[in-house]
Amino acid sequence: MIVGKATRARDNGKSRVSGVGRVAAISALCCAGWVGGAAISATPAAACVITNGTTTCAPDLLTVTPSATLVQGTSGTISTCPAVPCFTADWVENIYREPGVNALGCFGCLTWVVQVTSRQITQSPDIIARVNIGDFSQFQTDMGIETNTPPPGNPPFTGTGTVTPNNVERSATGSVLRWDFNCVAGNPGCTTTNEIMPGQETVFLEVVTNAKYVVPGTVSLQDQTAGGQPALGPATPEAFWVPVFGVVGAAVVGGFAFRRRRRERSTPN
Repeated sequence: MIVGKATRARDNGKSRVSGVGRVAAISALCCAGWVGGAAISATPAAACVITNGTTTCAPDLLTVTPSATLVQGTSGTISTCPAVPCFTADWVENIYREPGVNALGCFGCLTWVVQVTSRQITQSPDIIARVNIGDFSQFQTDMGIETNTPPPGNPPFTGTGTVTPNNVERSATGSVLRWDFNCVAGNPGCTTTNEIMPGQETVFLEVVTNAKYVVPGTVSLQDQTAGGQPALGPATPEAFWVPVFGVVGAAVVGGFAFRRRRRERSTPN
């Protein structure tokens, strides 16, 4: 009897040690999955990238492929009236997922397409010199204009537009992306200001990213006056599903191990 109790004690001790080892191994794998998933998401292939603090860059000629799928869209109207001068402009923003590898070397990633239409107004009109969207910090971006007609959006784009930006830039923190319609100092090749006048519409303004998810963002327009509205932005690049899968897996395996230890303890020798 004493020998049986001693044997069971040794077995229980081994079981506890083994359980600790299993938990440590699972924890290590979860941490590795979290770090590895974030590294995969944050390291797309090299491309023509607009880096933080870039203030002068000619817009790239980009294309949303016909096989891209619409992920989400939104629209609104920004008005700075009754300020004098002022503008009232409609904007549309649609986000597409490319089925293959995009210009940044990212598979299945998202592209933002924005279009702005300035309305004719009776008040003293203000032109629009800049279109801004955010928040794109932590993301790689390739900015420019669409060279084709993107797949139908929801809400739909109102036309193809004619006003083309002269420059693209990115804020020092990388959060705000800007299309400029006037000649920024040092902008290579810019000789003519091309601001958005009342009754005019922009071409499709485009940014290719390494993002895969959408969260609330912002859009704003400005010249002498400025206004903005909630829009859509990219989610953080971390692959959140990796740690979630690891935590769930740990819970399942841990529960199985706990039930097994209970069975071992309840089994008579």
